[in-house]
Parts: sequence; structure tokens; C-alpha cells
Amino acid sequence: MNRFLVMLSVMLVSALNAPETLAKAQPRPFNRVVVMVDGSGSYAGRQASAIEKVGTLLEKMAETKLRRWEGTGDDITIISLDAIPDVIWRGTLSQLQQEEATRWTARFKARQDYAGCTDVIAAFRLAAGEFARTPEPIGRYLMAFTDLQDEPPTSSPSACKPVTQPGPPARFPWESLRGVSVAVFWVPIHQKLAWQRVIADQGSDLQVALYSESESGSVEVMAPPKARRVVTEEERAARREQVTDRARALGGGIIRFGLYGVGLLIALGVISQVGGWFVRRRRSSSGLRRN
Repeated sequence: MNRFLVMLSVMLVSALNAPETLAKAQPRPFNRVVVMVDGSGSYAGRQASAIEKVGTLLEKMAETKLRRWEGTGDDITIISLDAIPDVIWRGTLSQLQQEEATRWTARFKARQDYAGCTDVIAAFRLAAGEFARTPEPIGRYLMAFTDLQDEPPTSSPSACKPVTQPGPPARFPWESLRGVSVAVFWVPIHQKLAWQRVIADQGSDLQVALYSESESGSVEVMAPPKARRVVTEEERAARREQVTDRARALGGGIIRFGLYGVGLLIALGVISQVGGWFVRRRRSSSGLRRN
């Protein structure tokens, strides 16, 4: 009987904790931030300012206080945009707080062999691959410090395809930027005009902000807002269905255990009655033999 009561108590506690358990099963919300810095010769005059702005951005992000249940914070990737774009730093917000925030600059400055050309398409595809990594982030942010001048290498990293006209290259991966908040700094004004005209034809769901050379210095680079999960109506419905299914299963279990308990009580009562009858009969037989 005690075992039955214990099992019933465990089932009730599980039912009360079902919504909390489902909530804990959800992955932690976080942002993924990709920072792209142009290391080519055409952007050499802006690199010092770009590095300073990136440093300010990382400092602001490092100031974010993480609570115990928020995990390691946002994911951060820094890409060097040059002849052969590459990831030069990748980590989480907690790692950024523990490590030297400007550690990536040494590797960036050491990439002089790659400064002859600029493969814009390869860099943005590399960023798209970062955004596609699992686990899936809540927010996607791309901050690019580049003149967007596409001069990909041909026969060698220093032999570049010549620029024919301003604007994005023909095979630019626009689809990979949908759902990404993009900001590009120190874009020459003629490039900004050409790029914006093409962006306008891509649809209103592209969030791309281009800042010219004259305005980039006064634009403050803001750290992304803290990631917060927005529960859709479909997710709410699925969660309600899960809770309902658990409640039904729990109800069926309680009924079964209740029936087992009732059956056990009846069996104990019958056994008690039969045992009492045998005891009385034995006593009665013993009394007759004595007489």
C-alpha cells in the first residue's frame, strides 16, 4: 500500500512539473554575430578605424552580464575579407570576457600575403556558413567594414580580376542574407548608390544598412540586443498538446493504479475475512474437542 501511494505521488509531481520540463528542453536563446574586416589594399586607409570600431563593439558585448541560466552568451565570428577570406577568431561571449578582446588583431595584421585582392562573394558565403551552423541562433547580425570592392584573385592571390563598374557582383548570395541584420561601414558613395539600387530590387525582407565614408565615423556601432525567444502560436499549440498528452497519460495511469489499489484493498479485505473465518472455525473445533 505504501508503494502505491509513493508511485501516485511521483506521478502527480511529474504532472505539475510538465510545463517547466518542456521549457527547460528548449535550447538557450543566443545571437550569432559575424564581423567582417576588409584586409585589402583598397581599404588600407580605413583599417585602423575599422579595427577601433570592432574593438569598441567587442568591449560593449563583453560588458554584458550573463546569468547562470543564460549559458555562454552570443556566438561571435571575425572574418578577414581579402584574397582568401578566412575566419580568424570564433568564440562565445563568455570566452570574450575571459580572453584578450583584441587578440584577433595580431592575426589580421599578419595576413599581408592576402592583401592584394578582395573576394567579396567568398567572404559573404563564409559568413552565410557561420549563420547556418547549429545550434540555430535567435538573432543573426553581420557587421562588415569594407568598401565592397570585389576584386577576386585569378591565377594567384595577388593577380586580381579588374573592377569594371561599382555595385555587387552578379553571383552575390542575396538569399543567404535574408533574416540577417547587415550593416556595412566606410562604403564609397558611388558604391553605396550602386549597391542600394540592387538591394531595392531584392525585396523588403533584406535588412541592409550601408554607411558612406563621411558618415561611418559618426555612426555608433551598437551591440546586438540580448537574445530573447519569441514563442510562436504554433509552438504554443505544440506545447499545449504535449502537456495534454502527458495529462491524459497521467490520468490513465492514475486510474489504473487506483483500480489496482481498490483491487488490493478488496483482496486484503477478503483475505482478512477468510482468515478470520478459519481462525473462528479452528477455535470452534478446538472447543468442541475439549468438551
